[in-house]
Amino acid sequence: MIPVMRKLILILSLSLMFFSCSPKVLYDDPRKVETLTINFSSTDLQIISQAMVDSLLQSVITNNDNKPIIVIEEVKNKTAEYIDTSIITDSIRAKLSNSGLIQFGVNIDELDGQISEIDRQQNEYYDENLSVEKGKLAGADYRLAGSLISIDKFKKKLFKTKKDKFYKLSLQLWNIKTGVMVWADEKDIRKTEG
Repeated sequence: MIPVMRKLILILSLSLMFFSCSPKVLYDDPRKVETLTINFSSTDLQIISQAMVDSLLQSVITNNDNKPIIVIEEVKNKTAEYIDTSIITDSIRAKLSNSGLIQFGVNIDELDGQISEIDRQQNEYYDENLSVEKGKLAGADYRLAGSLISIDKFKKKLFKTKKDKFYKLSLQLWNIKTGVMVWADEKDIRKTEG
């Protein structure tokens, strides 16, 4: 009986230790400044996407009389680290769309899906009066493109390393009809550690 009791106490003790040492997960404010590492962060995403949207909305292409149609290319990652730049592109697209001053056309990455849906609606199972006709896609007025770059520096001292990381997001807006760049801007972020 005593060996069984000891085993039970051991199991309960180990279980208690295991569950008391597990990390506690909490929700936090997504707009809170994140400084866990020097690498690209959610704070960087929010800063650069909002700066670019504010700048573009103050440009000459936006006014209350005309809502230009823009196609947006995915921001190119030219940094040395893995950054899913689609999150930058999506954030900029959402903020511009929510402004009510910009419309978005189908970009090259989305075109196959759009054509596939139009073709699907052209079969005998759909009411032809409620189906989308071929040849009715709206052409874009402008194309938004850009890239994210980074410059990494570090300096080693005896027992310490100082790191410096610089990010630059550059965007350009091109008039599709004329091929003229009508807007460009950049947003810089510098972070240091150590």
